[in-house]
Amino acid sequence: MHLSPREIEILGHVAVGETSKEIATRLGIRERTVNWHLGRIFLKLRAGSRAEAVAIAMEEGIVRRPHDTQTTP
Repeated sequence: MHLSPREIEILGHVAVGETSKEIATRLGIRERTVNWHLGRIFLKLRAGSRAEAVAIAMEEGIVRRPHDTQTTP
């Protein structure tokens, strides 16, 4: 499974509990664009929810736990 750098960035924001609207504001993109990226992430990770996508990404080492300096992406 290959996530784009932007998808990984968005997933990192999801991992710390940000909403699509918060992510969009932070990244300077539209909420609709964030949701499109999330849809692609769900497909690529075969996840049914944000929580499942984050869990899979953490298991695969794609994103690290919030405030975890010991793991590497």
